[in-house]
Amino acid sequence: MGALAAHPRLGRGATLTVNGEAVDAPVGDYARIRRSWKKGDQVRLSLPDAPRAVLGQHQVDSSRGAVVIERGPLVYAVEQIDQPAGLDIEDLQLADTELQVDHRDILGGVPTIVCNARSGPDGATVPAVAIPYFMWANREVGPMRVWLPTA
Repeated sequence: MGALAAHPRLGRGATLTVNGEAVDAPVGDYARIRRSWKKGDQVRLSLPDAPRAVLGQHQVDSSRGAVVIERGPLVYAVEQIDQPAGLDIEDLQLADTELQVDHRDILGGVPTIVCNARSGPDGATVPAVAIPYFMWANREVGPMRVWLPTA
């Protein structure tokens, strides 16, 4: 298993500009811009969007030993409908932190994430698909998981 972030801060790697000039954007805090605003001023916030596996808090039983997949400000989930035949999401374990953004057209162009997972008695590694959490159950009602145990 690769390195996992225990306490992620969404702002890490973010950049903020006003009219093309960099503005201080402290990690883990609100960006405060104090200035005299003029018509036409442009504020641009760029957030990192590489997918990442974030380790759950060890004090919380439901997330202990598990990770959640995030990309930018989005949390991802695995739905049974997107998984290969024989991969039961109730038994799914994340095999590693190799996460790839995938643009397969299952959600009308919304990017998915493909990860390596293990499930079942043989423990074979298979690709699993994660979708943005806000998109779950939009095709059919079925099993879904956000917190994934690590293998």
